[in-house]
Amino acid sequence: MKENKKIGIQEVHFGVDSFISQLVPDFTQPKKFWLDSRILINSFGHKEIEALHDLSSTLQEPLSHYSKNKIVSEVSNELTILKLKIEQILRINYEPTWFQKIYYFILGLSPIDQFSKKLDNEKLKINKTLVSLGAKKSLLKHDNRVFEEKLKQYQQSLNKLIQKIQILVSSIEKMHKIIELEENIERKIYLEDKILIPLQQRILEQRETLIVMEQGIRSLEFLVQNNNILIKGIEHVENITLTSLNISTTLTAHRLDQKELNTLKENITKTLMLLDKM
Repeated sequence: MKENKKIGIQEVHFGVDSFISQLVPDFTQPKKFWLDSRILINSFGHKEIEALHDLSSTLQEPLSHYSKNKIVSEVSNELTILKLKIEQILRINYEPTWFQKIYYFILGLSPIDQFSKKLDNEKLKINKTLVSLGAKKSLLKHDNRVFEEKLKQYQQSLNKLIQKIQILVSSIEKMHKIIELEENIERKIYLEDKILIPLQQRILEQRETLIVMEQGIRSLEFLVQNNNILIKGIEHVENITLTSLNISTTLTAHRLDQKELNTLKENITKTLMLLDKM
């Protein structure tokens, strides 16, 4: 880490010396040969800022999924639907009344078969919601891969911009010293008007860009964290829901007793409690 810091300082010093040598004209030459330093100053760091803007534009499409919390709202709605569907299973009459037993006997129907039909009907609805949640989980994972790659690129471009700002800061300090040592009034005024003031304006512009981009990076990091929470939540709900449904299916294969019924209800209740926390 210390080596990188030393290299960074050396690069800044070298950049300042090179930059100042281009800005300060050779006063021994006629004025018509003096370069317009404002063009050089205004273009300084332009490439880094353009790279950051280009990165921002490439994020418009994936970020559109999160406008007005659209995908978060959709996932929340589907988790609510899932909760309601599981509650439907919980309300199924697992043990028929005496009247139902007589009714099923007359029609030649099996209570287990009737329970199985009700359960299968609810399972179809639940599976449809699970498929939709699975698709959104895949989208969240894909977007996070894109965001994480863009975050690396952002940081690289941001580091380059920070180095440019460091060069501007050091260049301003050096220009103050050059102006202070300059005895010729005309040259002193030129150095102040044509170099120092434009340098000060340029650093203000670049610092504003830096602040905006740093806020963007923090927002993107926060979005990635939120997506990871949603992904884990969906996966947890998927696992518990499928476990509940598998137990329900197993129970339809043989006669229900109170212990098995309690196990089924306990697992479904766990799912409902988890969904309430989402």
